Amino acid sequence: MFPWTTPCWMPCGRYAAAATLSRSTIFCTTRDCCRWFDLAQIIKVDLMQVGDAELSDHVRNLRPYKVKLLAEKVETWAQFRRCVGLGFDYFQGYFLCRPEVIQGRRLSPNRRAALHLLARLQDPDADLREIGDIISHDVPLTQCLLRAINSAKVYLPQRVDSISKAVLMLGTQYVARLASLVVLARLENQLQELLATTTTRARMCEMLGHKAGGDHPEAFFLVGMFSTLDAILGMPFPDFLNDFPLADRVRAALLNREGVLGQVLNCVIAFEHADWDAVERSGFERAAVQKSYFQAIDWAGQFTPQVM
Repeated sequence: MFPWTTPCWMPCGRYAAAATLSRSTIFCTTRDCCRWFDLAQIIKVDLMQVGDAELSDHVRNLRPYKVKLLAEKVETWAQFRRCVGLGFDYFQGYFLCRPEVIQGRRLSPNRRAALHLLARLQDPDADLREIGDIISHDVPLTQCLLRAINSAKVYLPQRVDSISKAVLMLGTQYVARLASLVVLARLENQLQELLATTTTRARMCEMLGHKAGGDHPEAFFLVGMFSTLDAILGMPFPDFLNDFPLADRVRAALLNREGVLGQVLNCVIAFEHADWDAVERSGFERAAVQKSYFQAIDWAGQFTPQVM
């Protein structure tokens, strides 16, 4: 989302400008700092400090700087929709992982089939042929997946024209995970931000699960990936998880944060919310968690654009 290479953040009253000047951080407390906006790529607008009535005026005042606008501390879907209407480019806030629950909503047959497909793709016992067969029987998925695989970001020496060839060249795990992200992206055309959060969380859970001595890293990835399904589907977990073919320990981690899978998921979510006390209680060193987070962001940055 941000230019991670050489960020320079300058808080300016209710704004923060993100400029690629140096690796140092410059703090400004007066509105004179707005002269830096001409050098910025992204300007953050803190919705907690800018009132709803003032927001339109602030956006109008910032537009001449020809920068990307990031809405920070977006807490509800209503705020998000308003920011979209005002022309914001990026969004930050916990609302992305909170379900917008619609009472009485039920899983459609297509969504139910998609969830079963996700579970099969992440089955640790599935071999190369099974993964290929699972994907090949879904024609739209096959088309989307081959298009993603043949994108410039994968850097293959030759064009891939079949799922079986993709599995042979890239491996079952890579293809299964990319296919899973395609399936998630097809669920109501999900926001790129939510898909990026999901992918980052899944990878981070996997890395921390390895540090915790977990012998099935795919289970940690699965828990992280499925932990945002309530937000994606707009339904509480109990309303759909019981019909989902998952291992008991995965279900317990998602519903009650039980076991080592639940412990790792708790740690990752605590880190996302900057709840350092909860991170410490998880038993992981903060430095190790932070390192896993940045590595997961880098990994997700390679995967997510391929499927959107």
